[in-house]
Amino acid sequence: MQLLETIRDFLASRKNSKPGQLWAELPEEKKQEILSALEESEDESTLITREDFLKREK
Repeated sequence: MQLLETIRDFLASRKNSKPGQLWAELPEEKKQEILSALEESEDESTLITREDFLKREK
């Protein structure tokens, strides 16, 4: 239930904000983490299957 409320709140804040506002408000460190994760996700050699991911989480 908490996850759904968090998602709802996030979507509501997006609806009421100007384009780019959320990004502009992020600290530089968080922006770099996001950009790094995006770059890593585009490299197929770093991807794992869903099954392997789920095995690691146990």
